[in-house]
Amino acid sequence: MSQSSNQIHFSDIKEEYSMLIDEIMKKYLEGKKYNKEESKEWIIQIMEKLINEIKIQERGFKIICYGAIFKKGKQSLYISSQRLIDPETDDCITYKYNNEDLCCYISLFGFSQSTENN
Repeated sequence: MSQSSNQIHFSDIKEEYSMLIDEIMKKYLEGKKYNKEESKEWIIQIMEKLINEIKIQERGFKIICYGAIFKKGKQSLYISSQRLIDPETDDCITYKYNNEDLCCYISLFGFSQSTENN
């Protein structure tokens, strides 16, 4: 598969997208207490905002976003995700936000849109 030399690699913009995720999570979750019903709406709003912000940038990636919010307690949770179609251009970010009452994870996958695959 031939790749354009000026194609953006998702790994090149991971830091930028990590800051975007952080900003959005804080906007929707800062100061909130876990609520089972409201958490469903919060995670949908966070993921929709994130995807919409990324789509506006038109950087040529297919995006998959996964999110979870849960009540903070004594439990432990480790989340790891990886699925790369093209390891040269694709990558994944897993980001965690927590406050005194809740924890939220977002995994964002970026896949290059090669014209050969469309």
